[in-house]
Formats: sequence, structure tokens, C-alpha cells
Amino acid sequence: MKRKVIQIAESTQLISLPRKWALKYGVKKGDELDVEAESDHLIIRTGNVPDLKEVEITVSQLDRSSIFHVLRNLYRRGYNVIKVSFDKPITPHYRLKEPKKIISVLHEEVHRLPGLEIIQQKENFCLIKNVSEVNEKEFDNILRRVFILLTDMSSDLLTGMKNVDLVMMETIEEKHFSVTKFINLCLRMLNQRSSLESSKLPFLYHLISTIWFISSSIKYCARDFLNYKKALSPETYKLLELIDYQIKQFYEFFYKFDFERIRKLSENKEKIKIVVDQLPEKNIPAKELILLDKMVNCLEMMVDMIGARVALQF
Repeated sequence: MKRKVIQIAESTQLISLPRKWALKYGVKKGDELDVEAESDHLIIRTGNVPDLKEVEITVSQLDRSSIFHVLRNLYRRGYNVIKVSFDKPITPHYRLKEPKKIISVLHEEVHRLPGLEIIQQKENFCLIKNVSEVNEKEFDNILRRVFILLTDMSSDLLTGMKNVDLVMMETIEEKHFSVTKFINLCLRMLNQRSSLESSKLPFLYHLISTIWFISSSIKYCARDFLNYKKALSPETYKLLELIDYQIKQFYEFFYKFDFERIRKLSENKEKIKIVVDQLPEKNIPAKELILLDKMVNCLEMMVDMIGARVALQF
């Protein structure tokens, strides 16, 4: 919409606020608004963010994992009340090839969504409500915790494989649970309110989302090893060490930005590619190659994350 500029005296220029917008955000005479200049446009913030009150979904056609992802992204979007209905009590769990109770699936996912609680449940209906919010000032601490958990997962993967420590490998699943929970909270906070420039917000959202995929790759790698239960070949272990180093270096780079760190990340990625290219000549067991494939995929994800971090810097 176009608004004419009103000239007041010689130095003051005014434009009117859209009426519908002012009503939606409860803007009244005398209120203070935050006005931020960003290139050729202004960002006006009220401090009054309207809640996304309710959403209702039917999950009868979804499997266990799909229910997780639908509920998770409604939470990330910022909804405070989620009504879930279903016309049958059971949903398939494709990985385990067994049925699961939908209500149990909902309880499992709600545990990964900080602040949400199931406040009512019936045979074919479940009401989920947000009962608490985390202070926005905690965002940086929560995000750093995500990075610490991610590097811990990577270290545990290496140590567990080196020592064939199956107990340690099982704890990786628990750490992934915590990573998922904190990432969900970070993304919800970004969607509800962020002091970050609007042009940079998509880059941070994308970067945090990608951390979850790397965490998932580590989790799946640990699951594969729990089935393998053998000491790894030296070549496989060396490659996992290089990937672990890359993950830890990105963590350092995120909080201490400089171009030398980008160069080191690029150099290490090329070293890993050389090792990967030599694997066919090393007669690596097939199950180890499958395991490695999950971790090697993390390299391209981190290239994308480096790009997002650069965008956040400038």
C-alpha cells in the first residue's frame, strides 16, 4: 500500500499507519514503536506480537514420523493451542514395522516441545496447549547449548566406536532428543519474535534447522554401529575423526567469525574428500561404507551453514 509523506515544519516528515495493522497489534495514541532503518525500507515493531491462538488438524492418514513432523512444525510456527483429532487409534511405525497408538505418539513428541502440555485427551481427540514461554533473552544460551550437545554427540560417536562401547552409543540417542527439543524452542522463538534484522532471519533459521539434520546423521550412524558391533577399520575411523574435527571447527567459527577459519574448514573438507575417494581401494566392509555415508553427507550441510553464517555477519 502507498502512503503519502506529510511534511511538518522543515525537518519532520510523517506517514500514517494502516488502520487494520494498528488494530491488530493494539496500537493506540501515545504508544511507543520501535523504528529501524534497513537499507531502503523501515521496520516498525510494536512490542505486541499477536499470539497464533489455535489450529486444528486431523492425523488419521499420517504415520508416526509424519505426526512428529507436523506437530513439531506447528509448534515452531508459534501456535499455542493445537487440537489433534483422529478416527482410528493406531498409526504405523515404518522403521520398526509395528503399529503405535496415536495418543502415545503425541505424548512422545510433546516431550520434545518445551512449554507444551497435553491438557485433555479422549479416544479420538487430544488438546495440546502451551503453558509457559521462555524469555527471549535466553535464546543465545539455548543456541550455544545446541552446539555443545552436537559436538558432544560427535565426540561420543568417535569414542564409542573406538572402544566398541555400546552403552555410550545408546546415549547418543538421548543427546539427539535434547538437541531436537532445544532446536524446536529456538525456531519457535525466532518465529514469534526476533531482534535480528528481518533480512538475516531466514539465514539463522536455516542454519539452526540444518544442525538438526547433522545431529540426526550422527544418531543414525550410532544406530548402525549398534547393529555392527565391531571395531572399525583404521580408514573408517580416520575419516570419522576428520568429520568430527570439521563439526567442532564450525562451532568455533560460528562464534568467532573470520576468513581464516573459513579457509581451514575448506581445507579440511578437501582432505576428507581425498580420503573418501581412496575408500574403494581399501576394501572397507560394506556396512562401514553405509555408516560413513551418513556422516559424509554432513560435509555439504556444513558448506551451506558456512554460507548462512557469512550472511549473518554482513
